[in-house]
Amino acid sequence: MAQRGGSVSSHIRIGGEGVSPVIPTYHADILIGFELAEAARQVPKLTKGSRCIVNIDKIVPTNVALKQGKYLEDEYLGVLRKNAPDGVYISGTKLALEAGDARTLNIVLLGAACGASMLPFSEEEIRAAIKECVKPKLLDMNIRAFELGIKEAERWRGSK
Repeated sequence: MAQRGGSVSSHIRIGGEGVSPVIPTYHADILIGFELAEAARQVPKLTKGSRCIVNIDKIVPTNVALKQGKYLEDEYLGVLRKNAPDGVYISGTKLALEAGDARTLNIVLLGAACGASMLPFSEEEIRAAIKECVKPKLLDMNIRAFELGIKEAERWRGSK
């Protein structure tokens, strides 16, 4: 869908045996947003006190590129900050490119979530999972993306 201008969202539930993997409205503790407008669309999922990591780099949707809509960047960011004031809002695409490939954005955001202490896993556990799941030829790049995400979240939190 995303390649055709559609929206994609995924839910991950940690714990909660015997419940649906789909997170209902007002129940998400963490939002990891790859794109600002898409993250803002998920605000109704957030519970009070939710936290988020959001890539603030704009990805122009098809309808906006075709001049059939507007990209309300400031409004999207405002909605997110209002609902998740302790969120971390970073230029993740820039970091992914610095790591070696824009496709490492997911690992940058994972690193940022780790660096902001939002996950129930240690940095070592996540590094081990990356090493187990990523092809050897892409491992160094992904570890670099993870480290850049951690450092950016720490920098962001230190600047608040």
